[in-house]
Amino acid sequence: MARQIKTARLVLPNLKARRLYQDMLIIEGMAKHLPEESDRGQKAMFLGNEVVNSFWPNNDASLDACRKLIFWRHAMVKSG
Repeated sequence: MARQIKTARLVLPNLKARRLYQDMLIIEGMAKHLPEESDRGQKAMFLGNEVVNSFWPNNDASLDACRKLIFWRHAMVKSG
């Protein structure tokens, strides 16, 4: 006799958290793979630390603040 599913839980992904995670993967990759003396590598390491220090679990406002921090730093690097 085949088993039947009696109950199921639907889980929706937290898209804000997923976007921040993807951003952090890129920042981590830059910090790890750029030369240590590289200005961009050092900035990536600093930014990653800032984001981690700004993050609070289970707090959507924290996710927004971390992504704004990344965007703001990225805009500064691009402008000069």
